[in-house]
Amino acid sequence: MTSKLFAMSVAVTLVFPVAARAQDDARTKQLRLLCARLSGDFASPSGIIAFRRCLNQNPLSAMRRNVFGARAGDGAPGKPAPPPQPPKGFGRDSRIELASAVSRFQAVAGFLYVQTTDGKLWRQTAGTKDGQVVLDSVTSFRAVDGTTVYARDPLGRLWRVSGPDARQQVETDVAAFQPLDAESVVVLGQDGRLWRIRGNDKTQLDSEAASFQAINATTTYIKNRDGNLWRWNGSERSLISSDAADFRIEGENAYVLTNGSELWRKHGEDKPVKVSGNVRTFQPAGPRWVYVQIKAGSLWLGEGPDKPHAFVDSDLLDETGVPPFQAIDAEHVYVLGADRKLWAETMPVLAP
Repeated sequence: MTSKLFAMSVAVTLVFPVAARAQDDARTKQLRLLCARLSGDFASPSGIIAFRRCLNQNPLSAMRRNVFGARAGDGAPGKPAPPPQPPKGFGRDSRIELASAVSRFQAVAGFLYVQTTDGKLWRQTAGTKDGQVVLDSVTSFRAVDGTTVYARDPLGRLWRVSGPDARQQVETDVAAFQPLDAESVVVLGQDGRLWRIRGNDKTQLDSEAASFQAINATTTYIKNRDGNLWRWNGSERSLISSDAADFRIEGENAYVLTNGSELWRKHGEDKPVKVSGNVRTFQPAGPRWVYVQIKAGSLWLGEGPDKPHAFVDSDLLDETGVPPFQAIDAEHVYVLGADRKLWAETMPVLAP
């Protein structure tokens, strides 16, 4: 009698929480009830656990678990989910080592620039070992092509280097910079002022910038210190986002990483679409695909929340301000490991 009363009380608690779930539609509520009916004796400990699954989890997944038992990867006690694996022969399974003792790197126009842990900047033709020292001491750099590179030294000075004996100081007290071409560069000063510099011409773009991305000589996306992201076209500013931790512009797509670690993509004037959550950093790889490193550290390639994400690699370098990967396109990516080795990896050709 006691067990029957207990079972009745459990059954009553089932109906009210299910009905009270405002986010559940009628079909989901019916599935929760069906799941509960198929879950066995409510008076038994296992029945109580099964019924709670019906209440708190996806009802279809809970039904499968209750009726057929746990599968590998369900997170059952003693059966931890297996680590993710890349498609066979791809991702970390396709690694080719390019360099070691790497602090940061950039691939551009068939060349690979590598800053090593001793501060030296090297340049080599991609796929070869013909490395040559470009500068002896740098803290960051941005290459334009196989000839011209802009680099900041430990004193905050920005240099333009276009050959072994061709080095020109561009600016001082530099926080960040982005070349537009071999002759012009956008520079963020340590005081928050943003400038476009070409030769002796210097034009101020903003006075409260925290970061930026220049598209061309007239259009620049600027994130202010208050977190607002603006598009500046030389004559007017338009607000893009008021919650931007990071951003990238890829053609007609604007990618914004919010302070809540959610990555959103906005195409033209369309409504923004969520790409992924729990994101640490990202890089678009063409008009649709994007490489995403989640906060746990692993790297994935995907398109959006309704599209499967393919695992690429894990154990990437975790260092503030240093991108641990660079996508050449959706099928080719460079990965900087936690051991500071630089790898070239490939992914399967993706459907258009």
